[in-house]
Amino acid sequence: MVFALQGFATADDGAVRRFRPVPSAGARHPLVPIVLIEDVAGLGRGLWRLDADGRRLLQIRNAGSHLDDYWTSNCAAGAFAQRPPAVVVLAARFDATLARYPMGSALVWRDAGVALGSLHLAAASLGLGSCILGTAGVFDADVLAACGLSGNLVGDVGALAVGSIGEGNR
Repeated sequence: MVFALQGFATADDGAVRRFRPVPSAGARHPLVPIVLIEDVAGLGRGLWRLDADGRRLLQIRNAGSHLDDYWTSNCAAGAFAQRPPAVVVLAARFDATLARYPMGSALVWRDAGVALGSLHLAAASLGLGSCILGTAGVFDADVLAACGLSGNLVGDVGALAVGSIGEGNR
């Protein structure tokens, strides 16, 4: 798992440094994967959040009425005629990185690019289709709160459509 916790340590500024397979500036790992599920075996349709430390997906039951809007935004970004099986959207805790690197917001975007590239390669190794999507700010504060996320968050710093996408989809 690309986001799986491998270990942690306390940084000199008191923050928790997490060690994962994907690199991150200062080991701050500000990214929180939120997954839109349309058609994945064993998972119900809807919104899920990856608890990377617990290595589990948590279904978000009170995702609000804007789920179709999020799908529309992501499908438009990928020029999809129909919804892909899943879309991994990366929310970001900018404050996790900015606490160590005050002028380091670009580091969060770089972390997102590395994570999306790693997810893309992982999907390819499993024989799944994938497409990195140029999206930004898809999720609003209410959805992030429903996911148990609060603070200085951006609702989307990139996304990846994943799954076997039919020929009629592009």
